[in-house]
Amino acid sequence: MTAPDQHEVTGRPADPHVRGEFHAHDLRGHGPTDDVGRPPAEPTLGAARTPQEARAGRGARGLAAVIACLTLLGGVIVIRHSSDGPVHDLPGWDLVLVQDFDTDAELGDFATRYPGWAGYDGATDTSRDLGRPSGTRGRYDSRTTTTVADGVLDVHVHTRDGTPQVMALTPTADGDGNWWDGRLHGRWSVRFRADRVPGYKVAWLLWPTSDDWTEGEVDFPEGDLGETIDGNAHDVTGDPAENAWSIETGTSMQEWHTATIEWTPGRLTFLLDDREWTTTDPRAVPVDPMRWVLQTETQLSDLPPDPDAAGHVQIDWVAVWAPA
Repeated sequence: MTAPDQHEVTGRPADPHVRGEFHAHDLRGHGPTDDVGRPPAEPTLGAARTPQEARAGRGARGLAAVIACLTLLGGVIVIRHSSDGPVHDLPGWDLVLVQDFDTDAELGDFATRYPGWAGYDGATDTSRDLGRPSGTRGRYDSRTTTTVADGVLDVHVHTRDGTPQVMALTPTADGDGNWWDGRLHGRWSVRFRADRVPGYKVAWLLWPTSDDWTEGEVDFPEGDLGETIDGNAHDVTGDPAENAWSIETGTSMQEWHTATIEWTPGRLTFLLDDREWTTTDPRAVPVDPMRWVLQTETQLSDLPPDPDAAGHVQIDWVAVWAPA
């Protein structure tokens, strides 16, 4: 659930965008050296857009989405539901980032097509804390896991040459790594689904920009891949290994859902589609700047996933709001 150790670096349902629905370390060093497809010399970049840019691009994408919604498989029409990311401010919130993955990226191209969005590439995941042999710990690597097609980001978790391949998404509005500085208070949303893949999990979290775990950690959504969605906020007043607040949604992540973290002074809210949970417990609510990292990784276990375990995490869009 914590950030990587700096020493170890070498179809979806339509959703109305209203409150009820969408409701460390310096790792910028070299990543893995094995070549998994070089990007083209002059790629089209998938930079996050301003709300105005997002609205301007809706028309063309809407037609393409309708065409792409129907796929013929063995004589059966399979519906690939489509939805666009948010384009508006909300009461009390200014939309500052939206990424709905309009730019395709083949395997190996993601970090170039989406600059700054794979900021943990080359790092070892949180399984480093559990005594596994180094070669069996999860390795964040967009080049072996991540593609974008038809407006959906796809992370393919699997084992390669004995090492689990995972990915941490680092949303940034500017592409130059300034996401590292994070923000004090905000609203973070992601629309996603995941296959059931034993041995892997998501911990999509707010992490202290200071990299001081005692300042807290907020995880939502969190859970084993394909299982139910949980949420946790770690103790900011004592032992950060303890959860000061936890929720269980009872909802499977195998279907499409929108998960949101809302953080305001003295208040923390988790929203899943049309449901929400709130705490004002001072032990659970951070008071220092945090950055958003979507860590898809191996489970906290002293054993690695079965080498044959593999599957997909799909993300439709991500969005960030700042207090108005």
